[in-house]
Amino acid sequence: MIAVARVDNAAAGALDLNVVAQSLAVVEADSELIVAVHQALLYYERQGETGDDYFGPQFEFENGSYPTHLDHMSPEVVDAWEAVSARVTEPLVRARLHDLCFIRRSGNVGDHARQAIAAYLDLARRYPSSNVEQPRRLRVAMGAVKYISRALDLARATRQDDLATETLSVGLELVNLAFADDDSGPGLIFGLLRIVARDRDCPDEVDALLIQERDKYRGDYHGTMSTINVQLERHGLGVETRKALHREQAEAMLEAADDAPPLNAMFYLRDAAEQAKRFDNEDLYVEAVRRLQELRGTDLGLVTRTTPIPSSREDVDRWRDHLTELEGWGNAITDLVSSAPPSGDLEANRALAQESATETPLQVSLPRTRLGRDGLPVAMTPGGDAESMLVDVEMRRLAMLGPFFAELIRAIIEQWPSVGRGDAIEFFVPKVHVPESVARTIGRALERYREGDFDGIVYTLLPCIERLVRELLVLVGEPVYVPPMFDKNGTYVGLGAMMEPLERRGFDLSWIRFFRIFLLSDGFNFRNDALHGNVDDVRETDGALVLVAVIYLASVQLE
Repeated sequence: MIAVARVDNAAAGALDLNVVAQSLAVVEADSELIVAVHQALLYYERQGETGDDYFGPQFEFENGSYPTHLDHMSPEVVDAWEAVSARVTEPLVRARLHDLCFIRRSGNVGDHARQAIAAYLDLARRYPSSNVEQPRRLRVAMGAVKYISRALDLARATRQDDLATETLSVGLELVNLAFADDDSGPGLIFGLLRIVARDRDCPDEVDALLIQERDKYRGDYHGTMSTINVQLERHGLGVETRKALHREQAEAMLEAADDAPPLNAMFYLRDAAEQAKRFDNEDLYVEAVRRLQELRGTDLGLVTRTTPIPSSREDVDRWRDHLTELEGWGNAITDLVSSAPPSGDLEANRALAQESATETPLQVSLPRTRLGRDGLPVAMTPGGDAESMLVDVEMRRLAMLGPFFAELIRAIIEQWPSVGRGDAIEFFVPKVHVPESVARTIGRALERYREGDFDGIVYTLLPCIERLVRELLVLVGEPVYVPPMFDKNGTYVGLGAMMEPLERRGFDLSWIRFFRIFLLSDGFNFRNDALHGNVDDVRETDGALVLVAVIYLASVQLE
């Protein structure tokens, strides 16, 4: 058959079906057989897929695709594939046509699978290539992984266990050849071993080969971790063996941190600590944490970038003028906290987070690690989820609006320069949830603001935040005290734990988010950093935001 000979000639020595398709040089006058085979060559293999989803069209359109989806391909074209598959000799085309006929359930399905497997194994056995061109040798090597994988999938799908056994055997033959090949890389050996190791009838010798692969490429962190993951997937793995492998993963992370730049080392050590803690390797956990702590103060190579914030000077001036024209400092400072907090309105922030997800999907989908003021990681977010995107927006808003709130507080202090402790006691104590000691501290903070003593503001007012939240919850009947029980002393509930009952009791969600983002580990974690000595330079903005938090809580109207 002339058409079959033409296909074989086009495929002779080819490694890529697209090259074969180009060599066919189909023209309008060509026979239906040639046109049909040309279409068969254009499907691409969806790596990782099995069964009917393995092949896909090159292009998708609104009303179709090119070539046509397999399930929509005309019976006449499929018949042409079957006719040519029985006569063509080149394994590259033979594998493709038999595989397509198998998926379309054309003719003897089991025989098509068997013929496709035989062709795939012929292609896999091309490795190692004797060609002097490195790109061609690499194509042959990586093709072997693909062909072994597809052959095994077809054998298992059709329950032809004899062919599965043969495929596994060929795969191991290629692994041994790759170990002896100085030009082979970890990708080839690992790729073949992963396919064989995951099969239900994996030969026992694979365990030794996986260890040999790790020894050959020791020092390749990603290769080591991937190989251990394959070892962990082996059927019938004993408890002690599994435990040892988990330990080796943590050890590999620690080893990778040895020669890594400080920032990369931090991530390796963070992962090592998590891995060791998860699988009860306390000694490795202690080592990872110790080395993490030693990175404090190290130059991690991070760059601080500043971006001008487009804001309306007129809006800020208008707000300042409004506050300073009110009757009395108390009205001004409570009016300051009567609308949205410095982190912004919750619903507006949600909308902005969703807009960011739409406009920059790649950026927001990336996982992130947030560092504390001591340079150590404090939070990890997977990226792409609504909550982490909302936190990003709120943290940016707080960083942008914080200086404006500082400016407005300064304007209020300048307008009423004599305000102090006595004024604060008189103004706030009538609020049933504000103790006189807290009111006095607020007044002293206003005096300190005038003096520029922002350290004094932060370290005296931070405890008042927890006190005021606790007093509010007591008034609405929420438990904030845990009585002593047997060997446990009585204690108060922490600030973070008190946020949920605040939400449940209907307090303003935007302000609750501000407390979480500014003070707690949901965001900047300023309260923890300040009270643990990690804030080296207390800025005016820090003092202003702490004062804003206290003033808001002291001004809450209980119904």
